[in-house]
Amino acid sequence: FGHWWSQVKFRLQNKKDWSQVVDETFLLQGKRIDDIPLFLAARQNDVRSIRKLLQYHSTDVFQRGALGETALHVAVLFDNLEASVALMEGVPDLINEPMTTDLFE
Repeated sequence: FGHWWSQVKFRLQNKKDWSQVVDETFLLQGKRIDDIPLFLAARQNDVRSIRKLLQYHSTDVFQRGALGETALHVAVLFDNLEASVALMEGVPDLINEPMTTDLFE
């Protein structure tokens, strides 16, 4: 019942069809992955770039994408084992970071 109610509440607040909201969110997710260098490296399984980006203090390793995902979630989503390992070795705290978004509440 809770999931159904959250969908109804979300639809009323956004005045959009649920499938339209989901489609827009996933399109935004793809764009955000391309816009965030660490996410892009994770998607492309580019371990060298991941390690280099992790050296810079300006890299926000806990940055969130459109679905509340981290770079580690992106690496796993695209089945990139090497990128996942590089991220877990470089930022072990990412392992405990959940995806957080209104879409999944």
